[in-house]
Amino acid sequence: MPRQYWSQRRGRANPPVDLATAARLFASLVADFEARGYLQKSFGYECVDGGNTGVVGSDPEAYVYRRTRLDGLWPVEPSWPSWDEDALLTAVEFLYDHVDKPVDGSFHGYLNCGWHYRVFDAQEGRQEYREEVNAILQSLGEGFEVRPNGEVVRLAPSGLEELLDAPLPGSDDLQHLVGAAVAKYRRRTSTRDDQMDAVRDLANILEAVRPEAQKVLSGKDEDAIFGLLNNFSIRHQDSRQHGNYDPTVWVPWMFFFLLASLHACFGLMQRSGSGDDGTKSPGS
Repeated sequence: MPRQYWSQRRGRANPPVDLATAARLFASLVADFEARGYLQKSFGYECVDGGNTGVVGSDPEAYVYRRTRLDGLWPVEPSWPSWDEDALLTAVEFLYDHVDKPVDGSFHGYLNCGWHYRVFDAQEGRQEYREEVNAILQSLGEGFEVRPNGEVVRLAPSGLEELLDAPLPGSDDLQHLVGAAVAKYRRRTSTRDDQMDAVRDLANILEAVRPEAQKVLSGKDEDAIFGLLNNFSIRHQDSRQHGNYDPTVWVPWMFFFLLASLHACFGLMQRSGSGDDGTKSPGS
């Protein structure tokens, strides 16, 4: 992870950045990686003795367009000032797949041509790239990050990152349903409506395991966990339920509350021996 300096450690130097600033910082980052040979395997290099085209071939602009179906992503300079958010985040994902750390090569001294690399480490290169790019994306809008698979997703609130990746005790079917809800919520293209759908998905799962959960929860614990389903308009419209809430504040809170509640219920059920992966999936 890039070093954090004094003001950053004191929480004073991580203000939100607008799209133009994020694109400019990303373009500078790509230029740095390119200068250090991290893009040679994919995009080749120029040489006084003929050069090398790299794995993308002799027309990199066409190659990038074929892979992304977006025009104007390559070369990054001077294209980046015209990018919208989709273009920037698509470029981030595309470059992740084409960054390789140079490991071994030779220096071509004629006319100070430069280093030509032959051996690369994709895993190391992508890890370094992720760390550097995430330092930019975390401040863009509500925050984004590049996952280890190269996909850009919405950034989890501070302190809740591990909850999104933590394995959930329970059946494979429920694991899949919860994973699908998390993916829907975190997609970089997800709208508030999409995120509310993810909240409903988790609410349905929690309601489905309620009979088993009641066996291991005290009355107060059950009221605290399931009160959200009873008192907020999530799945059904009921005049007795709260429905006039600010989605910017309450949708994230409901999502992470329900996800944490599922982990708590399944952990208690597994510890007590009730459930034992035998809980029914919603709708079964």
